[in-house]
Amino acid sequence: MAYITKAIHYPIIETDVIPYYDNAEKKLVLIYAAKYNIEADMMTKITTHNTNIKLTIDKARSDRETAQKSTTLKNQELTEGKEDLLWVFRKIVASDNFDEADAQDLGFRVEKEPVNLDTVKPVISEITCLPEKIIFDWVKWVLDGVIVDGSYDGDTWAYLDKDNKSPFEDFRKNKTADVPEVRYYRFRYIKDDAPVGLYTEVIRVIAEIY
Repeated sequence: MAYITKAIHYPIIETDVIPYYDNAEKKLVLIYAAKYNIEADMMTKITTHNTNIKLTIDKARSDRETAQKSTTLKNQELTEGKEDLLWVFRKIVASDNFDEADAQDLGFRVEKEPVNLDTVKPVISEITCLPEKIIFDWVKWVLDGVIVDGSYDGDTWAYLDKDNKSPFEDFRKNKTADVPEVRYYRFRYIKDDAPVGLYTEVIRVIAEIY
């Protein structure tokens, strides 16, 4: 008699793992662990996994929602804070008794060193991973913008976009639905629409954009 070897099914969609694992753990405990001589220490691991999978999925969802709210509040505060402080500085500059030394003391007059267009490298100040996008905050300085390359293995690169105003936001969906994926990014400044300076170090991100 010929036997057909059947593959062992394991769900790839995160939300399907919880009922799958719960069903398996309960029935192993009640029936199949004894029938198939599954060791007690392994069953302890299975039971612990069943508990922790639920907890970690719930926490990850909560953390993503919290991160999204925190990022919105941060961006709002940074924008409003900048607008209000610049309003004060402009009022000071427009004053009849304005003193340039006061501007230096307050920090809004800074002598900038010339940028070396051969060695300048983009500064990524913050990376925020949200369920619908990945956000890269970058420092513009006196350059015109950045070009962004992407990779799925860190070796083969493809041009993603040009960005003239921080932040750069990547809205691409994951290649496989409901499966997190590793992505790599690198940034390079542009001046007069031409690349200048050096690429950033390779940035590795886990994307959960489903």
